[in-house]
Amino acid sequence: MRLAVGILAFVLAPAKVAALDTLTMAIPTKSFQQVIYPLAQERGYMREEGIDLKITYIEPTPSIQALLAGGVQFTAAGSSALVAVTKAGAPLKTVLAVNDRVHQWLLTRPEIGSPNALKGKKIATTGIAAIATFMLKQILARHGLDPNQDLVYLDPGSGNQIPALLAGAVDAAILSVEQRYVGVDQGMKEMF
Repeated sequence: MRLAVGILAFVLAPAKVAALDTLTMAIPTKSFQQVIYPLAQERGYMREEGIDLKITYIEPTPSIQALLAGGVQFTAAGSSALVAVTKAGAPLKTVLAVNDRVHQWLLTRPEIGSPNALKGKKIATTGIAAIATFMLKQILARHGLDPNQDLVYLDPGSGNQIPALLAGAVDAAILSVEQRYVGVDQGMKEMF
């Protein structure tokens, strides 16, 4: 359900960024959605363009902080956080969106058979204010639930949604491609 647009952003300082031979990019996870950057680096595409790309793995919010502080020049943090800081006046610009579809799923414990059965349940999210959570709330409202009153949303941290679901700490989880397969293989039910 997370808007898997894989937004790439940078601080607006064109002269400084353009003059760099070495650029550091923060990627939130080692995942299917982020594989294009290490592949481009490995296959020499970045060097062909005159870029010595250094990749570091930083969760979305700290990566935006690092971007604003000048520690990295690009981040692949999700769109909702970038929209929020840009609206607050941060000098950021989106330069690339890598996906045109949502690559997130809601998996539930096997005994949850319908959206209405989620009432009163805990859902592990990719962030309380993430676009995936917003989208899930819209879907749940169409199924007659009050998404702001009927459910509890938790953010267990990047990559921890499937462990929380499998351990029984939550009843459902918004999952990425990789986590979805693990959950389905472990008997979790795909709802959306």
